[in-house]
Amino acid sequence: MLARLLSTVTGLLVVAAASATVATAADPAQTGRWSALQQYPVIPISAAVMPDGNIVAWDQADPGVPHGLSPNNGKAMIIDPDRGVIGRSANLAPTSVFCTLITTLPDGKVALVGGGNETYNSDRNVLYDPETKTFGAWGNISRGRWYPGGQIDKDGNIVALGGRGGNGADFIDAATGISRRLTSVGFDATYYPHVVRMPDGRFTVESISQTNAPVRSIMTTSGARAR
Repeated sequence: MLARLLSTVTGLLVVAAASATVATAADPAQTGRWSALQQYPVIPISAAVMPDGNIVAWDQADPGVPHGLSPNNGKAMIIDPDRGVIGRSANLAPTSVFCTLITTLPDGKVALVGGGNETYNSDRNVLYDPETKTFGAWGNISRGRWYPGGQIDKDGNIVALGGRGGNGADFIDAATGISRRLTSVGFDATYYPHVVRMPDGRFTVESISQTNAPVRSIMTTSGARAR
């Protein structure tokens, strides 16, 4: 009798535990949930989150520049994740924004620095305004950079470095888009180096060298390599 009672209790506990697991698994707040597939009008190679929570995403963005990887290239798409609505930007970018440095400025605009493709290192910059949903030309950097890295400095301006074709570092004034060369000192940094601003204003630069070895450098606020 005791054995049968223990068996019944054990069975109830197993059922209760299984039911609790199913209930927990069914709660997307606890486990997350995949949505249905959604057809996008562009291939979202690059993206940025806007201050209002919307996402702007684009591929090459300029159909006048052949690339071959972006058959649906055109105006950027704007995703409203709360409503599931997809819109389009008001215009095309004035140049290819493929493989750029993407930084969000203090005023909410998105700066796209450099970029290019397998045969072209772009030295052009583009600014995206989420209020008007427009792209606009925003000056040039000192030399073309494909897959550049960078970071916002303590004053809200951009420091860009690395990428194919780009030695040294560039400073870009966030208010005007005017760029100047910080230094010609080479950083052995290849594609998309990770750049982190430290509390004292200097930058840690981590990348892969030309020989595929890990590299860490410290860059001063003047753009010089400290070590």
